Amino acid sequence: MILDACGVSVEDVETAGPDRLRALATLYPVLGAHHQLLWMNARVSASHLMLTKKFLFKPTRAAMKRACRTPIWCRTAPAPPG
Repeated sequence: MILDACGVSVEDVETAGPDRLRALATLYPVLGAHHQLLWMNARVSASHLMLTKKFLFKPTRAAMKRACRTPIWCRTAPAPPG
């Protein structure tokens, strides 16, 4: 959408070298801002995934492993006498 509004084709951006990309960003500042926004979104997404794995999935797996090692009567009721 932004490329269409600027009159730039996708193929032009894909095949452009660094100098041409710099010229496009100078001519259309919104392209540079949009690129930065997408780049930052990718960074935040990657950080979110890493934190989710670290603080959500790993503790859950550890708790499940502990539960599997605990005898059934310890998980559901007090231990039988004797």
